[in-house]
Amino acid sequence: MHEVAPEILTSFVIKQGQIWQSVALYLSEQSGAAVEIPIPTTESTPIGEFSSLSVDPVLHAQAGFAELEGEPCLFVVGEQPAEREAAEKALYEAVLGSAPDTLDDAALAALREFFTHLMQGLAIAFGNLRSTSFTTSEIVLKRDPVVFPPNFLSVDEVIAVRLTINVP
Repeated sequence: MHEVAPEILTSFVIKQGQIWQSVALYLSEQSGAAVEIPIPTTESTPIGEFSSLSVDPVLHAQAGFAELEGEPCLFVVGEQPAEREAAEKALYEAVLGSAPDTLDDAALAALREFFTHLMQGLAIAFGNLRSTSFTTSEIVLKRDPVVFPPNFLSVDEVIAVRLTINVP
């Protein structure tokens, strides 16, 4: 099993401002509204702390970059059960204009588009940091218990980024 090396975490934390500023700019351009992403909390977290996500339904998206195959990103809306309903409602209202009674195909398509833009913003930000380009993979969006990708199950710790995206 692997732990996150302190120097990797430190490097990631240092680059947070640039990464999320770039993502916010891209989301703003795509939505036509001034999206803000305050600098998030980033820490090395034992993978076991996320075990409850594999029990209850939670809105989440998985995606990655073609250049980093086997290293997907996992986005969870409302990590803690107490915050989940409010976080999902806020996302629905920001993306759809209101919270739907049911998560139908049209609502899922709009949410998938939001996460696609989020990943494209990350691709631009990471590409700028590494002076290369990144291509996003397909976004898998579900409101089910999380099935962790294989690379999450082979480590003791992951880099957990907890962020807020403010969409007017």
